[in-house]
Amino acid sequence: MNNVFDLECEFGVIDARCECDVCRLQREETDVRRQAVLRELADVQEGMEA
Repeated sequence: MNNVFDLECEFGVIDARCECDVCRLQREETDVRRQAVLRELADVQEGMEA
């Protein structure tokens, strides 16, 4: 499978408002990574408070 970040939007730019498959996949991938980082930060913060 290709790396999502190697793909290009048919309009040449990954755009948050664009609905082509490439941009939608890019947004989903970014959201998943962001959520994972936020969970990790929350766990670290909990550990510091304990």
